[in-house]
Amino acid sequence: MIIIWIKFLVILVVLTIIIYFAEKWIKKKYQIPKKRQYQNRMTTGQKYVELIIIILFFIGAILSSITENERSLLPIPLYLWMGLFFSVLFFYRGHMVKKHGKDTKEYYLDYFYAAITPVAIIIAVQMMKL
Repeated sequence: MIIIWIKFLVILVVLTIIIYFAEKWIKKKYQIPKKRQYQNRMTTGQKYVELIIIILFFIGAILSSITENERSLLPIPLYLWMGLFFSVLFFYRGHMVKKHGKDTKEYYLDYFYAAITPVAIIIAVQMMKL
């Protein structure tokens, strides 16, 4: 049991370092300020759409965990479901930043998170199985 936690912590540290340096590189390449400017400009419509996304993925996660006769109602592993959720959420946020704050170029960070989060989740889960 201890070995699994050690592997998990090592994977977590390595992925965090990779994401940290990739984020710094993206900020430097596109001249994005250290403090994000778009955070305060979330519209009411965007809040409702994000809430709908969260509710839909929550329902999907429940359906993927319910089994009947040893078969899942939604045969997608929960870690892939989480990766898809974060990918959709960050892609939507990136789209909204691009739509409302195009001059800041901060949408590159959200698109980066949309791409890297599912990959990081899959790598972490696969490494835990070894």
